[in-house]
Amino acid sequence: MDGDPARHEFPVRLSHTDAAGVMFFPAAFEVEQEFLERWLEAGGMGVRGMLDGTLAPIGGATRDA
Repeated sequence: MDGDPARHEFPVRLSHTDAAGVMFFPAAFEVEQEFLERWLEAGGMGVRGMLDGTLAPIGGATRDA
């Protein structure tokens, strides 16, 4: 992460893309989830701690269509 928690490089794997090399839409959510978990861990708020009750869960934003 090079010291910047808002920057994360990841390999785009063959399973993330179609034959033309375009990333599948659902794969973008998988990548985002991994980034969020690493970002939280870098800030001392790991998902594991939220799930086992040692950390308070973070609030989420909602948006009605």
